[in-house]
Amino acid sequence: MDKKRPGYALFIDRVKREGKYDEWKRWYDKHKEGGDSIKKATYNACLSMGYAGAESEREKHEKFVRDESKKEHEEWHNSEMRANQLEEEEIAVIQVLGDYDISESDLPEHIAWVYHNLHKCKGEVNEWFVTPDQAPSPGAWSMLEWAVGNRTKFMDSVIREQLKLNAAKDVDEGMKAVEKSIEQIDEMLRSINREKASEKA
Repeated sequence: MDKKRPGYALFIDRVKREGKYDEWKRWYDKHKEGGDSIKKATYNACLSMGYAGAESEREKHEKFVRDESKKEHEEWHNSEMRANQLEEEEIAVIQVLGDYDISESDLPEHIAWVYHNLHKCKGEVNEWFVTPDQAPSPGAWSMLEWAVGNRTKFMDSVIREQLKLNAAKDVDEGMKAVEKSIEQIDEMLRSINREKASEKA
């Protein structure tokens, strides 16, 4: 409890917190112009705005201090919860991708950029270690903003699906190469058979 400061001083502090200081100043100027001393004008301005005495003001001040302490504790708690959530998301990401080592070439440019900059995005946007002008496109930045709040979904729905597409594409290209090789062998066999048939004729 702040017993060192007079009640009217605590009242003025509250007036400032509530954004009413300009109104208090007008009352102060009015009382000062009426001949009051600085101290008396200060006190009378408080009375004009509803000051109900030191005891009442100290109770309000104590409540404010308690509320602020509670607010700080809640902010700390929320910060801890968010940190735990991020850690859980990171674990979920690892479970989604396993130990897969992703290189730039595995992903389209904008997805790769998001993936490789996601770890720079902690806290509020203005606290990130990456800025919109560093993104390869506005779409990449938008995807990054979405991915920050949906890390597991980004890894599962975007990265893993993209890797699946790449794998399927590799298999498809491999099959096409095999088919092409088979066609070439068939053509060689047909050519040999034609030559043999020509020799017999």
